[in-house]
Amino acid sequence: PNESYVDNSSSRIMFDWDYWNVAYLGKDNKIYKSTNGGSSYGVLHSFGTLLTDKIYWIEQSRANTNVIYAQQVVSNLSKIWKSTDRGITWNQIPLPQNKRELNFTLSYNNSDELWISYPKGSNGNKIYHTINSGISWTNMTTAMLDGFEIEAMCHQYGTDGGVYIGTHHGPVFYRNNNLIDWNVVGTNLPFISYPLRMVP
Repeated sequence: PNESYVDNSSSRIMFDWDYWNVAYLGKDNKIYKSTNGGSSYGVLHSFGTLLTDKIYWIEQSRANTNVIYAQQVVSNLSKIWKSTDRGITWNQIPLPQNKRELNFTLSYNNSDELWISYPKGSNGNKIYHTINSGISWTNMTTAMLDGFEIEAMCHQYGTDGGVYIGTHHGPVFYRNNNLIDWNVVGTNLPFISYPLRMVP
């Protein structure tokens, strides 16, 4: 898969939630699929023609396993693509900001629900939530996040909208639908974190 030492510049090998021998990865501007446990891969979908328009993070919905989201960087700006047929066809979803670096995580019980954070987002514009695949976004940023770069995030399955975010050389925060603000978590753990990724 696409790999880099630069933050937010790597893809992954993602195994299908339903089929133990099916896996996906992002390489160059394409998503590849394996049906033999990763022994070999074939092109599932090409996003444009430029190899430099790379596919990075890929995530499959637990709520509807036909749904897959993928991040692509084009002209130094990120796009999010959504497939509802396990990667055969894709549509771009609207985003709340146009930036290169972003993280996203999916809901465990709603395939149209996701959270996006921007590591280089300004104060007041760092993390957003949608329940309709980007048709509308709610800004979840509060002053608690001022001055922090969000390096990673993940939704905690089984919770009421619970999301963890890890910051660059800072604390880990948590918030769910019952909390009005982000709370620092990690009692008796080091205050400083530097996560590359969080996965549910």
